Parts: sequence; structure tokens; C-alpha cells
Amino acid sequence: MSEQELHRVLVVEDDDAVLTSYRLVLRDCIADGDSGIDSGTNDLAGELFGDNFAEDEADRRILEEVVYCTQGFDGVRAVEQSISEGKSFSVAFIDMRMPPGIDGLETAKRIRAIDPHINIVIVTAFSDHVASKVAEIVAPPDKLFYLAKPFEPMEIQQLASALSHKWVFESSLERTNEHLTERCAELERMNAKLTATEAIAI
Repeated sequence: MSEQELHRVLVVEDDDAVLTSYRLVLRDCIADGDSGIDSGTNDLAGELFGDNFAEDEADRRILEEVVYCTQGFDGVRAVEQSISEGKSFSVAFIDMRMPPGIDGLETAKRIRAIDPHINIVIVTAFSDHVASKVAEIVAPPDKLFYLAKPFEPMEIQQLASALSHKWVFESSLERTNEHLTERCAELERMNAKLTATEAIAI
């Protein structure tokens, strides 16, 4: 596997069975060397699927950590902590219904206020809210996504991977824009000094 930045994912879900599904699906994405697949199975898969199987398996390991929370308040605190430690989440999967605490919409709203860059995936089996209204509350819409229950395992892996890479690209682009803004400001200051010097010389 090529050198790559690892990402952190947050899951906020109160249903134990669904949490178990997340753990099973995302464990193969964690780059700790333990994918839950033994070497014998890997060897057999290599014979069946070719030499690229091991590379494909490794390429799925894009996560440093997955943090699981069973209530919205806990998810909000996890994001607060991630910001304070400088280890932001790239993606948060948030269940819409989580009694008795705050629901998924309020959780997403509070998380967005703390971290405007995180990609939020609203996961629900119900049509509790109109998508346009959710987008107003958890803006911007380009960082807001939806996933219906029951979900396919590959959907979670694909979203975690695609949105993590999207997060890295946007973060890099933002740093580049900030650098360009600073450089332009510096050039303007230099130009102002040069103009002032020329005026004095005349």
C-alpha cells in the first residue's frame, strides 16, 4: 500500500445491532494490521482473485480510528475533543433517531457548529425530515449526505473512503488558498512600499 494519510471516523448510533454492523464493516478499513482476516484466507483469496487482492485489501485500510458513540451528546463531545486535540474527524455517520437524548438532526447541527469541515452522513430508516430543511440546518449541503437503513456494508466502506479523501482534498485546497491569500497580501505590501519609495525619490 502506498504511503497515505489515515483518517478518523465518528459513528453516532444508539442501536446495538446497527453498531455491531458498523464495527464489522469498518474493521477492515482500520490500518492497525488486524482486518479480521487470517493469513490462510488471504492466501486462498489471492489464488482465487489474483496477485492484486492483497494490495486491494490493504488499500481499504484508510482509517486510523473509528469512534463509536451511542448518544448525540457523546458524539458532540467527541467532536469537541477531536478539535481540541487537533485530530479532526473526516466523516460522521449520525443516526436520526436516538432517544432519550437529542436526535440526529440536533446532533448534526451542534457538530457542524463545532467543526464546519466534517462530512456528515445522516442515517435513517424514516422520512422524518425534508432533505432541504435538513440542509438548511446542517449547511453546507456539499458536506451533508444521506444513507437509508438497512444499508449495504459496501455503502459504508465506500462513503467512509470517498468522503475521507474528499475531506483531505478540500483541506489541502483551503491551505493552498490561505497561502495564496497571504502571498498576495505580502506582494501588495511590497508594492505599496515600492510606490512610497519611488514617490520620495521623485
